[in-house]
Amino acid sequence: MPKVLLSSPVRGLQGKFAGSDVCYFIGKNGLTYARTAGAVANPRTVPQQSMRGYFTSASKAWQTLTPEQRDAWLEYARVYYARNDAGNPVQPSGLNTFVKVNSIRQVLGLPLVTAAPVVAPPPPLTAILSIGAMGPDSLGLEITHSIATVTGQQVIVRMTPATISPARAPRLTDLRFVCGVGSASSLPLTASGTELTFTPTVFTVGDGDRFGVEARVVRTADGVMSLPVMGDFIKSV
Repeated sequence: MPKVLLSSPVRGLQGKFAGSDVCYFIGKNGLTYARTAGAVANPRTVPQQSMRGYFTSASKAWQTLTPEQRDAWLEYARVYYARNDAGNPVQPSGLNTFVKVNSIRQVLGLPLVTAAPVVAPPPPLTAILSIGAMGPDSLGLEITHSIATVTGQQVIVRMTPATISPARAPRLTDLRFVCGVGSASSLPLTASGTELTFTPTVFTVGDGDRFGVEARVVRTADGVMSLPVMGDFIKSV
């Protein structure tokens, strides 16, 4: 990789040069080097393309709403989505709420909805536990919750692949729908203390491997989801 000699007062360069796709400058150990920028990764797996299609469908549907309908979605976002999953303040968005709800409905195999929800999001599960003696391509969860009425509610689950070692924690960015982008990644909400089994899972996780799970309650009537409950597990097969 060739060095780039710079004159004072310029101490270093970083980024594409004049919009070029050929050169990229990187400061390293006080020196500056040039290399080709390379192609930007644009993954096109089937699940990713499916989700992109759902986002696109929902975004196009938003364009058909009346101003009154959009205002209703914005008001719902102001009441219930002024904070993100981590509890940090965010700018409420009717569009984002609409797209999120309708993308999840499409994952569940349900049609788009145009009317804004009027009921608060469902409460989250209290806890999830990994059930032992499950195969590498199966995920068993014992769910705990305080939800009185389970009718019309689903548990939708995402999981991570096995981490490179049991000492490495699962990453949220690695979460994928447990059985792929489709209704198989959700099951009807059952009574607290019961078990749910998902198979075959999108990732195989061997005995003693560490992996992560995210579970949410979703109301099928409007596609609104609860806050997530996370699990950090060691697989027992």
